[in-house]
Amino acid sequence: MKYFLVYFITFSVFAVNRLDYLYRFPDKAESVLAYSLYWSIDEMEFDNRSTGLEEFFEVDRSVLVAGLEYRYAFTDKFLAAFSTHAEIFDFETHLENELDEETPEESPFAIYDPAIELRYRVIDKDEVFFDVNTKVVWGATNSGKTPLSRTVSPFDGQEFYQISAIAGIDFNTFYLMAHVGAIFYNGGVNQFEFGNENLKAEDSHQVDIGFQGQIDLSKLFKASLGMSFLSADTFSLTGESQRVNVEKSTQQNYFLKFDYLKYEERIGILTFKVNQRIDRYDLQVDNSDLYVADNSYLDFIIQVEKWF
Repeated sequence: MKYFLVYFITFSVFAVNRLDYLYRFPDKAESVLAYSLYWSIDEMEFDNRSTGLEEFFEVDRSVLVAGLEYRYAFTDKFLAAFSTHAEIFDFETHLENELDEETPEESPFAIYDPAIELRYRVIDKDEVFFDVNTKVVWGATNSGKTPLSRTVSPFDGQEFYQISAIAGIDFNTFYLMAHVGAIFYNGGVNQFEFGNENLKAEDSHQVDIGFQGQIDLSKLFKASLGMSFLSADTFSLTGESQRVNVEKSTQQNYFLKFDYLKYEERIGILTFKVNQRIDRYDLQVDNSDLYVADNSYLDFIIQVEKWF
């Protein structure tokens, strides 16, 4: 009986530590600081389905982005987080027309996507946790600036509010984190390149569903695979003389991540992550021309996460 109790306590502590690596919830007055570098390779293409003209407008860019996130726990169950990004180097950005003629551009160097999150841990057990998370992102999105504003992404440059329910479960051989939530956009202004006009977006919302699975490759090496899916309701963007209806909108995100724990105490957890995001929009202009946007964003990310 004595040995059983020792084994049970040891197993429980191990399970809690395993789930901590899915999402670190610090103890009271503790913090987590994560800083990262993104090499982002982006391609945004537009087809005019009404005329049958494919790739009549395209934006390609390769940039270096720095990211920062800080989490602080007010109690063992309640924390606040702040995050932001900044583009720090433009390797190449250009526009391309249907004749494959390229026009050099310069992606803006700016701080963007500042966000504040509040997270509350409703359930905190040895092998399961359940959190409620709220988030506010201000509409200083980098892709809302020239030249990426010309891609007519209906959500760029808008501030939004997000609420999510998040569960983490330890299945012994692997651990899983899943979330479901909604994002509410508070309008915004978009530049409609094809009509050379600024458009005011209606308020809209998206449904957000995602999963992340993680396994231990060794005591010091973890691997994660994840995906998320967002789908939006139909809404309109209106200008002085034009109206663009967003008939269909989906966003898919896939990632593969490796965490290395050897230097966890001295430097922090070292992470390498590959992230692929694919956005697709159907845009009906003045109930006439139909444009289809197919945007792809590929990120190679190096991150250091320090708990203290």
